Amino acid sequence: MGVRRVSQARGDRADLLLSGAGHHRRRARGRGPGPAEAAAHARCLALAGVPFRRAASGAPGRDQRGSHRAHRSGDRRLHRRVTDRHRGNPCWVGTRDQRRPDRAADAARVRRRGRAVRVRDRLLLCPVSRRAAAGAVGGAAARGTRVTAPAAACRRRARAHGAIALLCAGLLSALGLTACGTKQDVIAAGRTKPFTLALDFFPNADHAVIYSAIANGDFRTVGLGVRPEVPADPSAPLKLLAAGSVDMAISYEPELLLARDQGLPLVSVGALVQRPLTSIIALPRSHVRKVADLAGKTVGTAGIPYQTAELQTALQSAGVNPARVRQVNVGFNLVPAMLSGKVAATLGGFWNYEAIQLAQLHKQPVTIPVDRAGVPQYDELVLVVRAQEARTRGQDLRAFLQALAQGEREVRANPAAAASLVVKANPSLDRRLQLASIQRTLPATLPADRSKPFGWQDPAAWSAFARWMFSHRLLQRQPSAGLPPFTNEFLPGQGI
Repeated sequence: MGVRRVSQARGDRADLLLSGAGHHRRRARGRGPGPAEAAAHARCLALAGVPFRRAASGAPGRDQRGSHRAHRSGDRRLHRRVTDRHRGNPCWVGTRDQRRPDRAADAARVRRRGRAVRVRDRLLLCPVSRRAAAGAVGGAAARGTRVTAPAAACRRRARAHGAIALLCAGLLSALGLTACGTKQDVIAAGRTKPFTLALDFFPNADHAVIYSAIANGDFRTVGLGVRPEVPADPSAPLKLLAAGSVDMAISYEPELLLARDQGLPLVSVGALVQRPLTSIIALPRSHVRKVADLAGKTVGTAGIPYQTAELQTALQSAGVNPARVRQVNVGFNLVPAMLSGKVAATLGGFWNYEAIQLAQLHKQPVTIPVDRAGVPQYDELVLVVRAQEARTRGQDLRAFLQALAQGEREVRANPAAAASLVVKANPSLDRRLQLASIQRTLPATLPADRSKPFGWQDPAAWSAFARWMFSHRLLQRQPSAGLPPFTNEFLPGQGI
């Protein structure tokens, strides 16, 4: 745009856009502007957020052509008026064309063909008076500017568009409400981010909510491409997580507390199972009906340190001297060890898996969950992330847990479909066993306090179990020192 400098503008200087002189876009001081003047001034401002691009191809119009000395046609350096495209009304801005004797017509800057030229100033469509800066517009021509009717129409359209935008925002917020908690979460999906999840073991019924959320597109809806990975052994997930090889790992509350005690900066962000699955399991022929019947017998474990402490606690709670019970490490061959008669009972099998497996084999097992034998309650399966990413990837974690909660609702609504998904992920599994396991586990996936969301971790229970581990010298440091080992911040309805 070509205009005269301040020294040349004289009485019309309030109507000019002084971009060529390097002046800031602001209004002259004086009396307050009227609505028409404010609208006219706003039309001279650059439209924020509009990308620079070339004008449409074609020959220049009358008001774009260079000055013609003979016919005195308009100079394209100054676009004299703006037309309201919807109404066809001219919105006059400023004074008549201002000639600049000290600058030649810049015809080369607007081209039909050739390299695009950066457009430095664009008009503001539908201005409203509140866009104008404080101050008055001087000059006689400004007070006579013909903009009243089109500007009022623009203001009405702006108010209508604003009302529609607020209504749409309210509807979207209402659609995004979650079923639990007080905080309303609306997760908007952008591009899909890869998200690697290390499982605690081979795919089984405990992972039904994960495979359901994957199959039904719940993770994709929130912008995550979740890919489960099967570990080489149950102790590997937390090591892979600490090394940065995966984004999240499924592990056990005792394993997480042990890892943190060794200095690994890890934290749990949600619980898949709200109570211990680990149980004392025995067959009828061993004549074990209760914990006290283990006296003088052999018990097999998986060789995990805290399982020894759990067995000792159960025996002491039943009044049995632990020295009267022989403990052997059978690894993960818990069921074969009982079937072969190598042990009278095992501690380490799950009441929602090995116990059901034996029942389907018509072995009529006796099952005693450890939390009913004197061991403090804890979350069997938890979702663990690196502590640093709990601070920096809150949006991804909240999206993951929101999708997982939807997967839990889908499993609850159709356990048979969830069992099929688990078997599809691990064809070696027996579908009947997986379905029975899912149905048996469902009550343990929700917190005892039904007002809390899926994934809730009870602070009092975590504190009590951590103290129990410390009292059995499983932890070297006081568990209350440092940051808590878990957070409910990212669960649906929780957080600030």
